[in-house]
Amino acid sequence: MTWTTWSGAEAVGAGNYKLDDCNPDCAGGHVYSVATVVTLSQPVKVCSSADPRWVWTHASFTFPDGLPKALQGQNAPQNPWTFSPLITAAQQACAS
Repeated sequence: MTWTTWSGAEAVGAGNYKLDDCNPDCAGGHVYSVATVVTLSQPVKVCSSADPRWVWTHASFTFPDGLPKALQGQNAPQNPWTFSPLITAAQQACAS
């Protein structure tokens, strides 16, 4: 990844995403290297006995050159990702 933005609100980077078409299954599928821009956002504070840390809880992906046909439609990768268990755990850790 090459990060072009890194702030308290978001991080944006470009690189290649290795995506498996899982056809006929994930062990036997074809892996594509796809140009991708990733945006990480929605940081939450995680409290611990050490210093508190901030972690990203949302990741969205854009594919500037598009996706291969095998990875379009219902075969497209999940987008965006929201890490709900992480959000809940962070809220609970900081509530005490």
